[in-house]
Amino acid sequence: RSVRVPMMNIKFLTTPYFRDEDLSCSVVELKYTGNASALFILPEGGSMQQVEARLQPETLRKWKDSLRPRKIDDLYIPKFSISTDYSLENILPQLGIREVFSTQADLSGITGAKDLRVSKVSQETL
Repeated sequence: RSVRVPMMNIKFLTTPYFRDEDLSCSVVELKYTGNASALFILPEGGSMQQVEARLQPETLRKWKDSLRPRKIDDLYIPKFSISTDYSLENILPQLGIREVFSTQADLSGITGAKDLRVSKVSQETL
């Protein structure tokens, strides 16, 4: 059964690419700002089952080591989004930000209350 999904399209790019003959798939790496990147896997015949069944850490290392720049005229990828929510109460004290969580915190400038302190800090990334 096939399902139609919204796609995004990139035209005329040069990006790391590898054709894995053993797994009958193509691998494209798209780089993000900084050191982050994503590997997109296009299986032959449209079935991911064979690739998923044989996917191992060594497979990823082989792909990363074998990627070579290749010109691609048209690349279509399903639209997707990634989001996460981080709780920072345990991380901020490691960075030296402790007092705002304690009873010694003086946040009276915010509301005038003397017993105000921070109980939760979160960051949502989209």
